Amino acid sequence: MKRAVSALARLGSLFALSLCVSRPAPAAAEQPREQAEPASAAPAPRVSGLRRAAAVSTALVPGAVLHGAGHWALGDPVAARRLMAMQGVGLGLIALGGGSLALTGASRYLVAAEIATAAAGFGLFAVSWFADIYGTSNRDPGAVRYAAPPFIQTQLGYRFVQDSQFDYRHFWVEQFDLYSAGLRLSPSAWLSPQGQNGRYGLDIAYRFIGPRPGEQRPLGSRVDFELGTAYQRFAPEQFDTTTFTAALSGRYDLGRIGYSMSGAFADWQIGAGLLRYAYGPKRAQIPSDLETFLLARFGVGALLRGPAARGSEVSVYYDHRHDDLAAGLKITGIGSGAIGHFGIDARYFLDENWGVLLDARVGAARVLGASLLFREPLRRRGGS
Repeated sequence: MKRAVSALARLGSLFALSLCVSRPAPAAAEQPREQAEPASAAPAPRVSGLRRAAAVSTALVPGAVLHGAGHWALGDPVAARRLMAMQGVGLGLIALGGGSLALTGASRYLVAAEIATAAAGFGLFAVSWFADIYGTSNRDPGAVRYAAPPFIQTQLGYRFVQDSQFDYRHFWVEQFDLYSAGLRLSPSAWLSPQGQNGRYGLDIAYRFIGPRPGEQRPLGSRVDFELGTAYQRFAPEQFDTTTFTAALSGRYDLGRIGYSMSGAFADWQIGAGLLRYAYGPKRAQIPSDLETFLLARFGVGALLRGPAARGSEVSVYYDHRHDDLAAGLKITGIGSGAIGHFGIDARYFLDENWGVLLDARVGAARVLGASLLFREPLRRRGGS
């Protein structure tokens, strides 16, 4: 376990270092910070509708094999080469992680690091293709509006859970996020109206890189260190679980790769957790079980424009986490349960305070629902 955690930490450190190294070119002195170009390359010249359509088609079809082909057709060879390099690194990590799994027979001493390496490779592979498609179809990169983190954000909503293993179906969901400089405190609860099940969590995070409440930055990249705990009660089945986790997580603004990709992003997380199972009534002398598990997540998304207020976005993701309600995907064959779950997260804000969240996940269980969001920005003297 120590070797696995050490390998995970090195992977996270390398990713965090890449955020620091790949900073965009500084904006001109007279240009306001919030209006600085969000890309490391200069804005590409306008292209005709016919050429853009050809570039999108190229990104979709041959670009599925050679990522960056769409940007090459668009006339942006710098971004194209960067996407090709990202694809190459992703394929290398997939080969390294998958090959190591096969050679070591999924050794319990190395399996966490091997899966994390392969997952990072799949993430880079998927992100480079998505970025090629998004960038070639992005007609107005300059219209992107970045939002500063709020001071407080809350959500109250409902989730429907369809799980063949358990009878519970309905949950009220509450979450509260409080930001203070780089620190975030996030208590949450999933409550079954029938009292059959309940999940209570607390996350504490510190932001090393990226915007903090009240800060308006031209890029949305960030890196956080997170500590979390969760308790879930299964009353009819007479057992409960307690989870402790530690992870590095963040977001990489794809506008750093090329101006055409402004507004797109890649989310990631890498870490490890400890899960405790307790059985029977409180006084029953049944020994508990302990197991370790891997945290690995990657996703892609884009900021919404038009009438949507700042902070509106849509993302799709893969989450390797198995201890939550969605858990691991059930498929035919020996891989059933080993794969995590997939999800969609959509946030739409009507103004600076009110918004809605749509949440859908597919794993061992299907989770679907929505929440009402309220946020309060940090107001500084002279406005925010």
